[in-house]
Amino acid sequence: GKIVYGGDGSASTHAATILPIHNGANVWIRSQAAPIPFTYTYATQPPGCCGGFYDDPGNTIMNDGVKPSSITRSNCVEYQNHGPNSNRYQYQPTIDLGADYAVTSLELSYVAHPAPNKYAPEKVVVSCRSALSASAAAPVRVESTFSGLSNYGGHTVRVDLAQCGRVRYITLERIEPIQGGTNIGELAVLGCQSSPRYCAST
Repeated sequence: GKIVYGGDGSASTHAATILPIHNGANVWIRSQAAPIPFTYTYATQPPGCCGGFYDDPGNTIMNDGVKPSSITRSNCVEYQNHGPNSNRYQYQPTIDLGADYAVTSLELSYVAHPAPNKYAPEKVVVSCRSALSASAAAPVRVESTFSGLSNYGGHTVRVDLAQCGRVRYITLERIEPIQGGTNIGELAVLGCQSSPRYCAST
């Protein structure tokens, strides 16, 4: 054969035989997906309620690196999907990675407690694209459903974004709670600068 495997430092006499014939070899390196820094803006800015809870005036809650374990005035935004005014509570933040990346997943950290009617997410809908202009290609839409999640404390769920390929923008189109509301306290996008083919998810 004319394929040389180099994993774990493997070489052997096979490599010594094949490489001189072809003046060396092409090398492919698989990258490990890692968190990508980002900024974000909302389609509708969360207004908050109840004396300062659930707003995000500086657009910093979702990317401050803190995954909350309890609800405070400044660590999460509430999403709802029940009742006639449910769309008022879908703020659709768009993540800007600053450049195109091969994305593998989106992590959403939520914080729940049944007493104030805050529960785990049941469904998350995401779209991803390389540009926001009207002439850009249609976004890729990804829908993930969850079951059996804890309704106490802080937890993280993952949305598989492998089908998005290389993108710059990711929009959280919809979060549907099991009931009541879902409070999101942190987002994380994992991916690589390399081709999607060589980006391994964690």
